[in-house]
Amino acid sequence: MSLIAAAKNESALNEFSTADLLAYYNAKTGKATKKFSSRAAGIAQVWALVAAEQAELEEQTKILAGTPVLRGKKQSAARIEAAKIEIEARDKIETERTALVDAFNSITCPNCGETHDQTMAGEEGTTAGDERAFCHHCCTEYWLETGKIYKAPAQSEARAKSIAASWQDPEVRAARAARHKVVVENELYASLAKAFDALDISTKALIRVRQQLVLLGKVEYAGHIFKIAK
Repeated sequence: MSLIAAAKNESALNEFSTADLLAYYNAKTGKATKKFSSRAAGIAQVWALVAAEQAELEEQTKILAGTPVLRGKKQSAARIEAAKIEIEARDKIETERTALVDAFNSITCPNCGETHDQTMAGEEGTTAGDERAFCHHCCTEYWLETGKIYKAPAQSEARAKSIAASWQDPEVRAARAARHKVVVENELYASLAKAFDALDISTKALIRVRQQLVLLGKVEYAGHIFKIAK
C-alpha cells in the first residue's frame, strides 16, 4: 500500500493489481467495497485519495520545517478540500454504476429469456444508454423499466420456430447456458462479460471475442490477453 501512496501520477497506478487498489481504497475510506464498477473507475478513485494524502503530507512537511507558507497552507487546504469533494463525487458515481451492474445481474431479456450479458443499449447520456438494455445473445433491445421490446432482430417464421424448438433439447440448452470463467492478467472473472466490465472495455465485440475464446482458448483483445480458466 505504501507504494500506491507514493505514486507520482494517476497513470502510475496501472502498475498495481485491481485487488491491491481495492485494498488501499477500503483501508483509506473504511468501506468494504467488494469491487469497482471498472478498473478505470477504481484507478480514478484511488488517485483522488492518493492526491489528497500527498497534498496533506506536503503541508505537514512544510510546517515541521518551519517554512512560513501561510499562503501555501491556504492553497494546500484548498487542494485537500477540492480532492475530498472530488472523492465524494466519484464515490457517488461509483455507487450508481455498481447499482446498475448489480441490476443487470437480475434482469431478463424479454425475447430469449437470458439473464447474462445484458448491457446498456447505447452511450451514457443518450436515451438508449440510460433507458434501454441490449441482449448480446439474441440482439434484442428493450426498455429497462417496462421490459417492452424496442427492437428485435428480424427473423423468418420458420427460423423462429426452429430456434424455439432447439431450446427444448437439453444438450443444446446446457451448451448455450454454459459460462466460462476467464483469466486476464492473473485475475479471475466469472465470465467474459464481467471481465469486459471490470476492464472498462466496450461490449460491442463481446460475442465475437467469446466465440474466438471458446474456439481457441486464448484471445488477445483491447490490449489484454483473455484465457479460459481451467
